[in-house]
Amino acid sequence: LAFRGRLHTDRKNWLRAALDGRKALQLLEEVRRRDPENPDLLLGIGLFDYLADVAPHQYPILKPFTRFFPQGSRERGLQEISQAVEKGQFVQAEAAFCLVQINYIFERDYATALHYARWLRDRYPDNAVFHVYEGRSFARLGLWPDEHQDFVDVLERHAEGRTGYRGDVMQQAIYVLGRDSVRWRQYGEAIPVLTKLEGLPTRSSTDQDYKAYGRLYRAMALDALGRRDEAVFWYNRALASKPPSEVRDRARDYLRAPYPG
Repeated sequence: LAFRGRLHTDRKNWLRAALDGRKALQLLEEVRRRDPENPDLLLGIGLFDYLADVAPHQYPILKPFTRFFPQGSRERGLQEISQAVEKGQFVQAEAAFCLVQINYIFERDYATALHYARWLRDRYPDNAVFHVYEGRSFARLGLWPDEHQDFVDVLERHAEGRTGYRGDVMQQAIYVLGRDSVRWRQYGEAIPVLTKLEGLPTRSSTDQDYKAYGRLYRAMALDALGRRDEAVFWYNRALASKPPSEVRDRARDYLRAPYPG
């Protein structure tokens, strides 16, 4: 029920998600009454506690649905999920990944996100999702050498055809590596990386946004290298793809005056 509720949230079926969530929580509480010492239950209970408190503030559209649930607690939820990682028998990895996402997306506590991403990578070194979250956490913390090594490793595994190293994982890895190569003035490296982004399929609006950002940063790298005509071409390519407002505004600015580098 909880996983189906998560699917409904992805599809923005808020009422169905709330109803599934309430039923799942009732079942969790029933199991806790029967087996109060079961640490695996702390994952589901902790997620409800955390999200019931935090999600309505992050996404106001969810506020009307809070009446379906008991009052949550951000602090209690974080503690419960952490205990599921430490003491759980079957849910440790799922709980750790929840803490990666919670700390990266909601808490913006990138050091803690990195801690759990590395915990997961120690146990599942070939999992592409955990690999990219580790690199993204390094990026948020400004740890360029570690970020660079992580994402270069991701690209090498993609080239080898490793399982899981494709799709959304690669969109994220290539974009972040290319973007931060520009930010760290590694312009010559940024261009071939962002060229790889162009070769990936576009299956969603998110993929289209990654490509728009990639074209912007590719143009900025070309500008910084003094290749103005090529830069203008890619600024215009970025604008032609119905980009996010940040891409549109920056591309127009750099068409008027070159990116200084």
